[in-house]
Amino acid sequence: MTTGDYQMTDVNVANSPAVLDGYLTRENLAAQLGKSVRTIDRWETRRAGPPRVLIGKTVLYRLES
Repeated sequence: MTTGDYQMTDVNVANSPAVLDGYLTRENLAAQLGKSVRTIDRWETRRAGPPRVLIGKTVLYRLES
């Protein structure tokens, strides 16, 4: 193998855990809590409500919180 050549391997995606399992989107959190997405946005502005995790520009919430 020369530099820059990569070997492809088979990865069984169906059996591997999803990276973001255990996290909710803003919309999913609102649905689970019976609140509107706007209410979740207000909580973020006021730094109230469950703690959030930022991954890039994506806001997520841990299920454990």
